[in-house]
Amino acid sequence: MAASLPLSQSAGASVLIVEPDSSSAAELARIFTSAGFKVATARAGAEALRSLRDDPPGRPNPRRTPHA
Repeated sequence: MAASLPLSQSAGASVLIVEPDSSSAAELARIFTSAGFKVATARAGAEALRSLRDDPPGRPNPRRTPHA
């Protein structure tokens, strides 16, 4: 069973959603964003790995935009 943070502790935490279906990714992003998470998405594993390498969590990035 995965550990979960209380919503009060999730504010500002980041999550990377890896999902090839754009409508599913958008719905997941909406759910996580509404819970206070910063969300990034990738369509496949290779894209997700590039994202993590090029833009690691915790490093400020003015190009990163929240999903709504």
